[in-house]
Amino acid sequence: MGDYKKPRCDCKTFLKALRSEYWRVTRTISNTGELSDKIIKINTSFDDSDYKIKLICPKCGRTYEADYDAKDRIIRGENSSLY
Repeated sequence: MGDYKKPRCDCKTFLKALRSEYWRVTRTISNTGELSDKIIKINTSFDDSDYKIKLICPKCGRTYEADYDAKDRIIRGENSSLY
């Protein structure tokens, strides 16, 4: 496990995982008929085949495809930025 290196951008910054998550939320209705600010998230089911993770650099904004090594750990794939 010591041989794993977290994915980095070309600018040397550690990348963050970016994925779309879709949630349903419930909110309490107040006595005045308004929605409460407090929410409860309920995970919505979705097709796992469309569950794609991108890697994004918080410093320069470059994006990369997420790939996986032989131990199923996230590694950096191809650069998918437009610049």
